[in-house]
Order: sequence, then structure tokens, then C-alpha cells
Amino acid sequence: MQSMTIRLKELVQGRELLVAPGVFDCVSAKVAADAGFEAIYVGSYATTAAMFGLPDTGFIGLTDMVSQLWRVSAVVNVPIIVDAEAGFGNPVHVTRAVQELERAGAAAVHIEDHVFGKHVVNRPAVVPLSDAVDKIRAALDARRDSNFQIIARTDSLRGYGLSHAIERAHAFASAGADMVFIAGLRSGDIAAVVRDLPIPLLQTNRSSLDPPELKLSNAQLAAVGLKVVIYNDLASLLAYAAVRAGLDELRRSGSVDSLSLTIDTPEFDTFLGVSGVRAVIARYGMGEGGPILS
Repeated sequence: MQSMTIRLKELVQGRELLVAPGVFDCVSAKVAADAGFEAIYVGSYATTAAMFGLPDTGFIGLTDMVSQLWRVSAVVNVPIIVDAEAGFGNPVHVTRAVQELERAGAAAVHIEDHVFGKHVVNRPAVVPLSDAVDKIRAALDARRDSNFQIIARTDSLRGYGLSHAIERAHAFASAGADMVFIAGLRSGDIAAVVRDLPIPLLQTNRSSLDPPELKLSNAQLAAVGLKVVIYNDLASLLAYAAVRAGLDELRRSGSVDSLSLTIDTPEFDTFLGVSGVRAVIARYGMGEGGPILS
């Protein structure tokens, strides 16, 4: 079976835009894979919300991301791009982070250059460029599989401008990064940045600097040469909206009949793989104290 690292590299090098939705747990990961997406994204925003119900302001660490990744990678057979924050410390910590996330099933990670507090302040500060480059170099040296991709993310655009962000992107490329991610990049600037960079560009589908009417569709992003787009928080927002609406309706009316649910418990059990459990029981029996499945 082809490794996930090789598969992701082939997808990035392909002619089509790779769309990787963000997932927040095993069910959302299975849904994304079942829907036909060829890669998924595990980010700190969705993981912090799902595991602890907290905002993404630095509450989680490497152990949290690794444990989430172990669970998700066990239930899908598509490459996973993972948020490695700022490497969880200095280059020594980056080394361990890359090795642990690679072992847990990541096919790529992105490592940021911001100072702690990126979601608390409007213009996050970034570490000196030499320090950021050292982290990328450490990440490249730490990977066991040469196909495991290191994505360098810069958060410098909002505080220091596009030219500074591009300068950092070039420095990361020179250090050997496989891709670059410029946080907050305007849709209108993507084409010029793609032409200027020697390595592929990854972006989110959202930019706080873009009004809705200026956002580009996936077809438009592909046309300007973007290689990867991640929908980092979409599944979390969809789940929140659906659960909120359903439980509000139950509280209000005492019934969920008006929700017009399109699936039921047996169908959900099928999606989760109950037939595989039944097949094992049919072959080997249940044993003493085993579960009873109707």
C-alpha cells in the first residue's frame, strides 16, 4: 500500500488544487474521507475546541495534538496535514514534535513563526527570521521519511506587510521547506505570490482581510496556481450549528420531529463500521461477557 507521505506529495505536485477540510474528531474525519476528500487537516483550533471547549490561544500542547492524531489517523486512509503550532518551543522541541507527529500518522506539518498570542492580538509578533529558519531546518533534519513534508507558516503579514512575509517565505524555501503558508494572505495577492515563490503555496479558504465578495472559489484558486487549500474550521462550525439548532429545538418544543433527520441510528452504526464487529463475532464467537449486538 502506498504510504500517505508519498500520496500527499503526489497530490501536491498534481495539476489540480488539493482541498483538505479541517476535522475535529474521528467522526468528522471519517465523514470527510467518505465524502471523497483526498486529504484532511487536523488543526489546533478545532482540536482545542473539541478536546477542551476552549479557544485556540495556546491551551494545548504537543501531547494533545499527538493523541488526537493517533485517533484520527487510525480511522482514515488519506494523508493528514497537521498544525504543529510554533514547534512547541525551540529547535529541540521542534525536533521531538516532528518525530512524534510523524509517528502518529501525519503526512505533513506546518510550523509557525509567531510569538505566543497570535489569536489574542490583532497583529501577532513574529520571532527573528534566523530563529524561524532554524526551526524549519531542525524540522527537516528530524523527519525520518524524506517524503514527510515540512510547511513553513509565517504570521508576519498583518504586522509587517506583504513584502516582509514574502521575504520570509523565500528564506524558508532556501532552508529547504517543502511548502509555505502565508497567514492572512489576500485572495488578490495569491497569484503574484505563487509566481514569485519557488515552492508550492498552501492557504486557508478564509482571509480576515478579504470581504466575502472578493474571496476566490476553489476553481479560481486552482486557476491562479494555488496547490493546497485547507478549510480549517468548517467542520467545527457545521457541527456547532447543527447541534445548537437541534438541542435548541428539543428544549423549546420537547421534540425533534421537526428537524427532519435524514439518518437514523442503524445507518450511523453502519457508517461507524458495526458490520466489521459483527463479522468478527460471527467468525470467532463472543466469548464470555462479550457485547450483545442485535
